[in-house]
Order: sequence, then C-alpha cells, then structure tokens
Amino acid sequence: LSKTVIKIIPFALLAATIFTQMIPQSVIAGLIGEDTGLTGMVIAAVAGGMLPSGPFLSFPLAMTLFSTGAGQAQIVSFLTGWSVYAFYRVIVWELPSMGVRFTAQRRAVSIFLPIISGCIAGLLFQLM
Repeated sequence: LSKTVIKIIPFALLAATIFTQMIPQSVIAGLIGEDTGLTGMVIAAVAGGMLPSGPFLSFPLAMTLFSTGAGQAQIVSFLTGWSVYAFYRVIVWELPSMGVRFTAQRRAVSIFLPIISGCIAGLLFQLM
C-alpha cells in the first residue's frame, strides 16, 4: 500500500496544482476566502461534496486551495463536505446498497455538518 501511495501522491499534487492554476487566485479568495464567512463555507462544502475523488486528490486540492487564498474554516467545510456529502458515492454506492429511505435520513441529519464544522474551526482558529 505504501508503495502505491508514494507513486500516486506526485500525480495528485500535480493535478491539484493544475486545477488551482486554472482558477485565478482572486476568484478563489472571493468565493471561499477568509472573509467570505458562512457563504464561503457553504460554497466550499458543496464543492467538496461534488468532488469525485478519494483522499489522494481531495487533500492535495485542499492544500493548494488554502495556499491560493481559501480560508481555513472554508477548507474545513470543503473537506467535511467531501467526506459527508460525497454526491457521487451516494449515487454509486449508498442508494443501491442502503436504499432511498436510509440515504434520505442520513442526508437529512448530516446536511449541516460541514457548515457547523467550518464555524467551529473558524472559532478555534481565532483563539489560536
């Protein structure tokens, strides 16, 4: 496993860097920058949920978004949205295996988790 990870990481970093280079830094800061507050957290959470990838792309992408102007709380919302929402995993795995009722209930109780985690992270980052 570690040999596979070592081989994948450089390509994931390259893909994340290329992706963030396609979007101007001012756009990233304007959408999910430190000053975007709750709106930026919602945008970041939805963007994270729409990212069809595993951790080998999502974490390098989060790192490069942060280095190009995204706020810390927004990055927490992005990663939590990727983890909790995962729209592609819901369609491919959760609905077929767990059914509509369970999926709807899980989505309903977890819909605000990425935003809540971003808000808590923002408070913690201010204290540190």
